Amino acid sequence: MKTILSCPICTQEIYLGHRFCIHCGARLDPLAALKLSIQGIGHPEFPFLDPVYSPGSRIPCRDFSGFIAECLQANDTQTVARLFRYLIAGNPGLGVGDDWASDLVGEVSALPLSQYMQTGYSLVIHEIKALLILAGLGGGPRQFHITDGIPDHIARALSCHHITWLPAIAELHEKVNRFIRKMRREAPFWKEFPLIKKGRLLNFSLPESELRTLLENFSPSVRTLALSITEDFRWSIPKSISYGNRRFGINPEEAAAVIEITDLCEHPDAPPEILLKAWERDRFIQHCNNLGIETKSSWSKSRLLDELLQWNPELIEQSVRRESAVRLNPKYIEDMKRIKDHARFIEDHIKALISL
Repeated sequence: MKTILSCPICTQEIYLGHRFCIHCGARLDPLAALKLSIQGIGHPEFPFLDPVYSPGSRIPCRDFSGFIAECLQANDTQTVARLFRYLIAGNPGLGVGDDWASDLVGEVSALPLSQYMQTGYSLVIHEIKALLILAGLGGGPRQFHITDGIPDHIARALSCHHITWLPAIAELHEKVNRFIRKMRREAPFWKEFPLIKKGRLLNFSLPESELRTLLENFSPSVRTLALSITEDFRWSIPKSISYGNRRFGINPEEAAAVIEITDLCEHPDAPPEILLKAWERDRFIQHCNNLGIETKSSWSKSRLLDELLQWNPELIEQSVRRESAVRLNPKYIEDMKRIKDHARFIEDHIKALISL
């Protein structure tokens, strides 16, 4: 899935790989183009960060892993390091500044992953590195990232790809185990942390399928979200997004829109009244203001909903679809089980790559 940006000069859409705008000929700064493409999404003071969370939490406002992967593929680590500095700007680290951003990006970009894995799609290697870089937003030595759900998130993001793991990965398994044994002697937390089993199978058969193709066209974080969708009507798409998803960067509205134009999910027939529970009154007011509807302080949410239905029924129809619970399309259930099994299978391999 190619990263689409906006030219800062003419605002036309362009692909990340372009160094000159194909519309106006302007020389492009990828980060400036990225910043323009997320205008209005991020924090008012820290535009690359999520406005819902404190800037100190370093939560990106969007999944930038695709952008980072394509930059790495083009050997443009400088742009990646600049982006990383923006992501830690609200909390660069007490007394350390942001110089460590370049060190981390350089270290991860140089990891010899091809010695341990092969894939038919060259961008996958760079996707893994991009996710490892985003995992670094939490700070601390990388070997500690084998905890806190990071390997699970990365494994789910990669679970639709066919990856061949090479025998050398077993050496990294043992490296992880040595680290865990060391930590078990030093901290109670690690007492129950599992070792990677010796002699485990290296590879997992993952047949081609319609679902695999669908997931491959999603961004890594949307793939991870897709694996969270259940077989019954339990959650809406935005409510399926966990904090683990958010810390790697995902915009709930964008993610829901991407999934909804596919047949991945089924929606029940829900009435407009579900918005009375899903939305606070301020959200109704905001939509009314956007449409130029004059409201009164005495109006209830029901009255505001009636006005919106009269002025813009399409908005309410889309919002009901967005807020209603979804379930996985039954035709994908068996393939999804296989892909989830694959995610669990490669999680130990991801721990091994983290230990490099």
